[in-house]
Amino acid sequence: MSKTVAVVLDDDHWFWAYDVSLAILAVEVIQLVEAAGLNESWVDDLLDGLRRAVIVQGTYGLHVPADMTEAQRERLQALFIEAAQRLRARGSMTPEQVARGYEVDGHRVFLRGASTIDTSQVAEVADAIVDLVRGQLPPSPPGTHAWFYGTDGTPCGL
Repeated sequence: MSKTVAVVLDDDHWFWAYDVSLAILAVEVIQLVEAAGLNESWVDDLLDGLRRAVIVQGTYGLHVPADMTEAQRERLQALFIEAAQRLRARGSMTPEQVARGYEVDGHRVFLRGASTIDTSQVAEVADAIVDLVRGQLPPSPPGTHAWFYGTDGTPCGL
């Protein structure tokens, strides 16, 4: 099982993310969508992708919908911005906290043995998704193929 998964907007716009961070972020965004009662087809597609990022964690990343209207893109960005704010406010989470609130369809986020999760690193993945959607994700560093987010020492190029 891989620790690194792709977050893709299209063939030319994507980055790598640590699967634990992406899975925690996915649950956070799912909770925000459900609390807001959003019921649109693009949201359903996003939710399917977010759920897969948890259910088959380490195998499947996230495909960010690319064919959205400007209003839909703004709403998508707002969801990830709010998720990042909530995660940064937490500071960190223990495995017990993750076990209590971070699961999808009976599948808990797998922490790969971590004793603490630095939620600011998870928030960095959300920030990168916002930059990706805005077309503001910078080119990866020289000699690398893509950015990597979501764990110690990131962002960095791979």
